[in-house]
Amino acid sequence: MTNPFQPGSDVVPDVWAGRVEQLSDWRDVVRPRRHAGLYETGRPFLFQLAGQRAWNAGTSLVITDDDVRRGWQGAESEASAHVERILNRLPSREREFVEAMAALTPSERTLTTIADRMGLPSAANVGPFSQRLDTVRGIIVRGKPYSFRNRAVEAYLSTDWPHVR
Repeated sequence: MTNPFQPGSDVVPDVWAGRVEQLSDWRDVVRPRRHAGLYETGRPFLFQLAGQRAWNAGTSLVITDDDVRRGWQGAESEASAHVERILNRLPSREREFVEAMAALTPSERTLTTIADRMGLPSAANVGPFSQRLDTVRGIIVRGKPYSFRNRAVEAYLSTDWPHVR
């Protein structure tokens, strides 16, 4: 039997048994798989913030997409402030590194390309920054290619997040 709380599951959890007919569509409910990785990437605060605001915006027992949008609009400034605090604590070269990395497409995020984007002659010049951002700060994952562990930082720097339409 498939565990409904396992990432990738489309099974309706037992907690919804008998209530599924109340839902216009199961896809209107946030599935457990959509939360996959939030705790692993160190951002449970943002997930909790979104959930609380969506719940408070709602008027029924089921949180709808509209509730989520209305709730998140009230949380945008708090989410922005959360990421800005992370970025503002970084030394200037580390911040420059994550900004250069965010400006690249995910497949372009190699150490050499990031160094070039920062105007530095070689990857050796940015190795210490990348190591600290990975092992100490937990913001990136070094690899081929590099990626963001902290997806809120990535979204903040490379999209219009946290703003919703």
